Amino acid sequence: MNRSPSEILAHCLQKVRSGDHFARVAASHLVLALPLESAKTTQLVKIDATEEEWEKVSITSEADIRAKFFENDGCLIDRAWDDANALRGMRCRQNLAAIAAFVWLLGPEHGELLEKIQGGFDPKGDQRTVRDLDYYGKRQLVAVCEHFGVAWMSKDNDEWPHVPGEAKPATAADVLGS
Repeated sequence: MNRSPSEILAHCLQKVRSGDHFARVAASHLVLALPLESAKTTQLVKIDATEEEWEKVSITSEADIRAKFFENDGCLIDRAWDDANALRGMRCRQNLAAIAAFVWLLGPEHGELLEKIQGGFDPKGDQRTVRDLDYYGKRQLVAVCEHFGVAWMSKDNDEWPHVPGEAKPATAADVLGS
């Protein structure tokens, strides 16, 4: 991990104080990278949490992040694809907020990917946010998978609608131009 505890705490508190639901979702993941006593100051962790409990859920290395992200059963990237395929818009936004938090923790060298996730990955370059999601976040999920060398096509159902019930949804090839 390439962020110091003080950086993580400041970033986490900024998100908590923003009042934005998706920022709080991100903060709830960022807090896992803090020492327990610092985490308690965010009000995102129960005050009576013990060191033993914290050790079971905390993130202390890049390997921990990758495991939560890609490797464990029910990992974040698989849940994100499942929600995108099922057109669960709110969950898609929450997943992308969590993914952005983990990418931020990995450090500034992943900044371009972070911009794609947070900026809605609009090819026109318009300023957008995770709230302005299109295709249920599938563009962002493709970018994340490609960045980390994870095969995404088997996770995708190849239906890329803008809205639920769209008569003829686009396909990945339509949207990505491949």
